[in-house]
Amino acid sequence: MSELSTIEGLPGWDALPAEERLKVRKLHAACQQIAAAPNKMAAYKMAAEVMRDAGHPMSWQNIQRKFLAWKINGSLLSLADLRMAGMRPTRAQVKHPGFVAYWTELQTRCQRNGGQAYPMLLDIWKRKSEVIPGYETWPGHPQIPVGWSKKNLMRIKPAALEAKVMREGIKAAAPLLPMVLTTRVGMEAGEYYVSDDNWLDTYVICGKQIVRPLQLGTLDIATGKMVHWGMMPRMMRADGTHAGLTERYMRMFVAGLLANVGINTNRGTTLVVENGTAAIRAHMEHVLLELFDGAVKVHRSGMEGKSQALLRGYEGRQGGNPRSKAHLESVWNLTANIWSSCLPAPSGHDRTEPEWLTGLMQEQKAFLKKQGWLEVKDPDRAVMLRYLMPTFEQLTTDIAWRVYDAFNNRTDHALEGWERMGLVVPMVRLSTDGDWITLTDSIPEADRHTLLQMASRDPDRLVSSRRLSPAEAWDLKLKHQSPLRKATQWEIVDLLSRDMAVKACVKGSYIIMQNKAVSMDRLYYPASIVTPEGYERILPNGMNVWVMLNLFDDQHLYIIDEQGRCLGMSTLQQRAPYYDEEQVRAAMGRKKKATAAALQKTRVHHARKEAAIVGTRLYNHQVTKGTPTTVKGLLNAEGTDAAAQAAVKKLPGISLLPEAEAPEATPPRKESHPKISFL
Repeated sequence: MSELSTIEGLPGWDALPAEERLKVRKLHAACQQIAAAPNKMAAYKMAAEVMRDAGHPMSWQNIQRKFLAWKINGSLLSLADLRMAGMRPTRAQVKHPGFVAYWTELQTRCQRNGGQAYPMLLDIWKRKSEVIPGYETWPGHPQIPVGWSKKNLMRIKPAALEAKVMREGIKAAAPLLPMVLTTRVGMEAGEYYVSDDNWLDTYVICGKQIVRPLQLGTLDIATGKMVHWGMMPRMMRADGTHAGLTERYMRMFVAGLLANVGINTNRGTTLVVENGTAAIRAHMEHVLLELFDGAVKVHRSGMEGKSQALLRGYEGRQGGNPRSKAHLESVWNLTANIWSSCLPAPSGHDRTEPEWLTGLMQEQKAFLKKQGWLEVKDPDRAVMLRYLMPTFEQLTTDIAWRVYDAFNNRTDHALEGWERMGLVVPMVRLSTDGDWITLTDSIPEADRHTLLQMASRDPDRLVSSRRLSPAEAWDLKLKHQSPLRKATQWEIVDLLSRDMAVKACVKGSYIIMQNKAVSMDRLYYPASIVTPEGYERILPNGMNVWVMLNLFDDQHLYIIDEQGRCLGMSTLQQRAPYYDEEQVRAAMGRKKKATAAALQKTRVHHARKEAAIVGTRLYNHQVTKGTPTTVKGLLNAEGTDAAAQAAVKKLPGISLLPEAEAPEATPPRKESHPKISFL
């Protein structure tokens, strides 16, 4: 029995107008041809032309939709417009709350594309493998229910929040969830420091390795200024693993922050840290509280992600809240844009390396091998070679400073609360083509008033304003609040802990250190140290000491004894450029002063000999002038050097003359040289 003969008795067929029934028969014939055609697209378009010639114009898209419905349902009724027979299907079942929830859940099962839920629904309907809410009685099975076209069902979609939560998790959906809004208005400089770690999107040379640097940074929330940063190369160890940031490095980083930037003495300082790499562990937090009497506190971002949308479902991967350090996260994004403009070997954005980076690194590796050979054969020529990428030392001593200076001195920012804190200054110019003059406190008040009056004749074009840069805001806040207190030597030593101390020996006038994570050259720290009490002390040559070198504060070397007590601090000896005569002269002056300090004790010990030399020189001078001399004059001459007298006074119990004076042969007479007093 043919399909056309079986449909004659279906309800609604006789109610169709004759024209619609003729259209269905024409469309049925076209569908049969489409089913047999190898090229479906061409068949759709050919069927559209046939229907148009038959007086039933249809687009090829509508023919495709009708064909797919006919193929799925297997009934001619799917080709007809049942509304003409008064059989317009109700949509109540499609909009049934139970079915909507079921269909939405089915879409969220598909991790990549919710459209994959449609064939899943049809398969469930055919197999009756699940009970579908709203269709529990399976009406018209196996025919597909009316209204179940893909176009119609895809109008019902899960909300963006629901799809994100169910497919990825509660942490991934955080941007769609409520936030805690905070402000920096009313904060003081140094009150809140937020710290975080970050990969630097570049490769550099460290020794004979090509490495990608890791960096730590601290931002002052009140002013938005990057107040402290440090970097370390991710070197490869002998076993093939790579070095990374650990709690030890975070300890050194915090020590450098407190020693060089300082603590807010009015309200205390809070260190905002994460729970991952740049974390402050419980032991270190306890040390900070004890050392600074509660003035330095630690605030960690809350852990989230364990509890998911389904409270009795699977638990999620717990982690810190990245929004607690959003101030610094935005900094990394901004500085990354600056880095990418000045470094020749970028690692790419989001782990997408440039294709040419492979060739650059291969050439640089081959170049390093040739350099090693040339350093042995001809060292003078080896130093003339030019690297294809910067060294780690160039990065930390030059490039990084320029990048962060540009960041801290920018005025084209939109930092929150700037206007309410009054961190906006007026600008004027005297003509439309003149330069803008910022009316800061450095200009006398009378001059500022005069400039404003001159510019007031055309305020729209001659008067403007700008926001203070983070560096200017930092300086302004420090001017109007209590000064920050920098950590003392013994506080830094206790914070770094004894496990960071290494044994060293004073060689000559220096303690010599070398660490490739800081510099490829040797670091010279003078043996002349400053004690915690503020006195100067010179460590003797050959003395064994324990020293602490902070990788993030290499300007200072802390010296301790066997018991861990702080002996003092030495400041890194800077190298003066040979071509800079002014710096060379300044270095020579420092050398002369240090030499005098180092020999001071020696001169005190040998003051008797120096006084005898000076006295003899003066006596001989008097003899050559023909001045009569006496034994008393010779004895008096031995103490004429005031410096020798001052030196001898520092050594109690020492005298330049014997207890009994020698008898005089003739009566004393007035001498021409000054009167000399003895000890």
